[in-house]
Amino acid sequence: MSSQLVFERLHRACLGEETEMPNTTYRDYAWWVDKRPEKLQKRQEDYWRARLLEDREELRLPTDRIRPGVFDGRGPDIISICRMRWRKREENFVPSSR
Repeated sequence: MSSQLVFERLHRACLGEETEMPNTTYRDYAWWVDKRPEKLQKRQEDYWRARLLEDREELRLPTDRIRPGVFDGRGPDIISICRMRWRKREENFVPSSR
């Protein structure tokens, strides 16, 4: 959304008027991306390439347990767990199936 549209919406909101999003689609956005000047596109690409090449410290997120480096196939079988839950529900629904 352009800054002009943002300011118009902000102005209407400050006046207490109803505001709504402009009626645009992804197709409109894709057209805009395709038609914008190459110089602008190049400038934006250069900016993001430079930003993404910068060194950043590794993001370390705590886990609830130690995970293997490679998937080993161990652990509960989700299908079996679901079947057990369905079986319990069936037993509760139809007491004679016990």
